[in-house]
Amino acid sequence: MFISADRLMAQRQMHAISYGWNNFRPELLVYSDNQVNELELNEMHFLIGEERRCTGSFREQVYRPCPFNRVVEFSDQCEFCSRSLIPIRRCLFDPICDGHICGWELCSREHIVYIAFYGTFLKVGMTSAQRVRERLIEQGADAYFEVAHLPNRLKARELEKRLSSELLLPQVRHMNELIALFNRKLDVKEIESIYEELLCELKVKYNMEAGELQTLLDYPIELPLNERAVPVEVEGVHEGKIIGFKGRFALYKSNDIRVLNMPMVIGRSLTLLSL
Repeated sequence: MFISADRLMAQRQMHAISYGWNNFRPELLVYSDNQVNELELNEMHFLIGEERRCTGSFREQVYRPCPFNRVVEFSDQCEFCSRSLIPIRRCLFDPICDGHICGWELCSREHIVYIAFYGTFLKVGMTSAQRVRERLIEQGADAYFEVAHLPNRLKARELEKRLSSELLLPQVRHMNELIALFNRKLDVKEIESIYEELLCELKVKYNMEAGELQTLLDYPIELPLNERAVPVEVEGVHEGKIIGFKGRFALYKSNDIRVLNMPMVIGRSLTLLSL
């Protein structure tokens, strides 16, 4: 899309370095002019770049830009910037030990295996016991319950894969499935019914005493929507009034309701456009 030069404000170009949630409040951090700032998210007036570059690292609460400004594809960080936090990068998804090989603290930490609800869609997952609720908010879940506490990341991953295979529970939910739920009214009663069935199945098959059902209903968005939401490419121009956030998605109103996958913004340049 063509953008006239007078609308581009080069001095306001920023590097998106982090997107997350503080309880039910989304936060987008950007780096510009040697400072890290939180970008206000009320309206979209951005030109988002195509290339993704390493987001650097936070060490001892101090932000350090990537010294090499490396292009990245499958991660927010290059190997140099991530190595102090993730000694063996594959272990982030499939740990190879309980932490005794590289001494990575995350691998030896207590983990939770959970089952999450997106509407009445299910997903099994695992995460550190220190951030279960935070993780489920990041994912945009409507409810969840803890299946089991495991002593380390490896044991949690093994149980996650076992439950996925034996109970036919997916480990991921695809973008189009989740976007379609924006037009459906949340059926809490049906979620509660499915939860009760799962409690019984886990008790009978695995002798597991799962936790209570926890609901996550305070996302800053009014649902269901009265029109279909359309996913858009990340790179390019985004302009319109933001109507809400849920999990990884920002929704804004242009000619239609558009959905931007916010984690894919991270690492890219953001240029604020003049009004």
